[in-house]
Amino acid sequence: EPGRTVEELEWLKQRYGAQRFFFTDECFALSPTKRLCQQIIDKKLDIKWTCEMRFEKHLSRELLASMRDAGCLKIVFGLESFNQRVMDFMKKGIKQEWVRRIADDCVDLGIAVHCYIIVGFPTEKEEEARETMNFIVENKRLHGSYGFSCQPCLFDLEKEAPIMSDPGSYGIRRIMRPSAEDLSLGFFYEVSEGMTPDEAERLYQHVYEKVSEVVCELPFNYSMADGLLYIARAKAQEVGVPQPAGS
Repeated sequence: EPGRTVEELEWLKQRYGAQRFFFTDECFALSPTKRLCQQIIDKKLDIKWTCEMRFEKHLSRELLASMRDAGCLKIVFGLESFNQRVMDFMKKGIKQEWVRRIADDCVDLGIAVHCYIIVGFPTEKEEEARETMNFIVENKRLHGSYGFSCQPCLFDLEKEAPIMSDPGSYGIRRIMRPSAEDLSLGFFYEVSEGMTPDEAERLYQHVYEKVSEVVCELPFNYSMADGLLYIARAKAQEVGVPQPAGS
């Protein structure tokens, strides 16, 4: 509930002097976000924050501008893949053109972007994974924007993953449990098409290296929380706002 959230933010600011927040909701819904931003603006709360969202069709430039005006410095997106077939196979319900538009709008408005990408989702081919990599590596406007970060991840089949309810429909033909002494949460598996887990791991190393060439690890790609502080300080310096000692 936006009203209650604003009250809690106001209390935290007054009680602890907190000025920067990371909303850990896995996906900010659009309608509540619009109301939340308007209430933050109306109350002149003067906070800085980041959140997690999807590249949704109806995430408009207008809403992004409202988020910026309410203090949003960065948005964390679970892109996973930029290849349309893989996105459809994941049932993400997003389109490439939405990703491009929203990323461009964020850069235009001064909102930093973080993208999580996955290498080796079942059935993914090497050229499909490279398309995702190239979206980041070749998009100089995006990866050159202040505060941009990107976290490549290797697909891991975990016990509670939705895929486990019907692995065959995702091209997984065999699942093997780790040995009893293995503390890993993931399972070994074989696929009927696409890259094998070993092939995906090798490509992941390449993707990680290529992304690291254009996205500096420090400060934004090392710690999301620390990165938020860096962005907040830079924005404050742009408008000449004095910073607390030691910030």
